Amino acid sequence: MARHLKTPTPRPIWVGMGAIDTHQGLGTVFEDLSTALWRLRAVTDQAVFCVDVLQSLLESGRPQHLARLTADLELVSDDLRQVELVRAMLAQIVTDLLLMPSGTRMVDLTEDTPEPWRSELAKHRNAISGMIAHLDQTCARWPDEGAEPDLQRAMDAAGSIAPPSLRDFLE
Repeated sequence: MARHLKTPTPRPIWVGMGAIDTHQGLGTVFEDLSTALWRLRAVTDQAVFCVDVLQSLLESGRPQHLARLTADLELVSDDLRQVELVRAMLAQIVTDLLLMPSGTRMVDLTEDTPEPWRSELAKHRNAISGMIAHLDQTCARWPDEGAEPDLQRAMDAAGSIAPPSLRDFLE
């Protein structure tokens, strides 16, 4: 059931170093959220690549690039947390404008969003959820204990790459 849109207030909403002018309409905020979700998809794809390379190293028994891969995983994890923070702020602005409760999940947000944004959000949700499921499945195949410290560090970095707030939002 679609909700009525809240009439935008004349004041700008501050996000990061800039303001979103709510008079420009809900479309602008959805564009910003979609842009953040595209960035989230790109960073999550980088995480999938790193985890797949780590899986290949584990299978081959050749850990010569392990230190570099661990550093890459940690950088991707940091990027993902930063992008997730922006996504969370923009999603909150959208839910406020749609008069939805704080912490609304993406599936609920998608259902109550007008087109064309409903389809766009659904595509983002499916893509990001699929990549996170791949990460989870790959990491689940790894041993829990007994790995060398460098390998354990890489596996730990890979296993904690998706922030809990993102997982909650995608449920």
